Amino acid sequence: LYADLVRQKKSAELNAKAEGLAEASAASMKALSMSGTMSHGVPSRKRHILQSSRGGVHRVALSHDGYTIACAGDDRLVAMFDTNTGARTNELEGMLGSVLDVSFSSDDSLILGASADCALQLWDALTGRVKHRLTGHAQKVTTAQMSQSDAKRAISCSSDRNLKLWDLTRGHVTTSMLTPSNVYSVIFDSTEQGAYSAHFDGAIRVWDVRSADVVRESTIHNTVVTSVVALPNQNEILTNSRDNTLKLVDIRTMDVVKVFSAPKYRVGTDWSNPCVSPDGENIASGGADGSLFIWRVQDGRLLTTLHGHDATVATCAWNSAGNLASACKNGVCILWE
Repeated sequence: LYADLVRQKKSAELNAKAEGLAEASAASMKALSMSGTMSHGVPSRKRHILQSSRGGVHRVALSHDGYTIACAGDDRLVAMFDTNTGARTNELEGMLGSVLDVSFSSDDSLILGASADCALQLWDALTGRVKHRLTGHAQKVTTAQMSQSDAKRAISCSSDRNLKLWDLTRGHVTTSMLTPSNVYSVIFDSTEQGAYSAHFDGAIRVWDVRSADVVRESTIHNTVVTSVVALPNQNEILTNSRDNTLKLVDIRTMDVVKVFSAPKYRVGTDWSNPCVSPDGENIASGGADGSLFIWRVQDGRLLTTLHGHDATVATCAWNSAGNLASACKNGVCILWE
């Protein structure tokens, strides 16, 4: 009986040790997995270097499925590339001036471009066929964004100080909103019943697009706000400015909650746009020295600076598939991994 009790005690001790080792191993594997995920989330090397334009690139966009890069250039084209191979797959034509912006519909079937020729243009992404040429602005169109919930709608802004809502099915303007200051960038809010616009006077204006009225405005920077970008949490927006800072703004109060800067970070263009990682944890923005700067949102720390361009990086994009692209005034686009 005594020998049986001793054996049972030793067996229980061995089982307890085995369970402890298993738990420790599982915790270690989880930590390694999390560490790998975090490091994978910040690109560090070039995957493809693409000569996308014979002039500068004003805007780069990535399809939601992660397979396509679109580059809006001074050569009046939208150049399309395969993210896997780096091959040029198409050129979207029809603009009569530099293409200043480009965006994909939510299902990637349509592409919308904005041009210095005062017009927007809608293409079929598969065939490259022009579906509509949209006119109504009196000066160059600096931003054009498609609705992500309704492929029939889009919003644009122009140097004519107007925001416009578009019916993409019929190809005409449904609403015009005159702004008190020159406008450089506009995005829908999360409900798409409102919008945020970025202005020459350093302000961000909040619009009710149903009534075409400004419902709130706040001076965020002391000079030109080059762009405004939404964060995935839907509670914050990111602004970029010629004062060489990026600011995180709480849309509920319009208070600045974080400022991002770096000693060598200089904004090189009036259309410079930053981007946000798909998880909302990091932001990236290009500098006048050809570098791409990446900060962590949580504490504002500069995580890394990527080098590869030899001219001002005016635009970058980071999509839900995890692709990060940047493009410069020499017409070169780099896909990072």
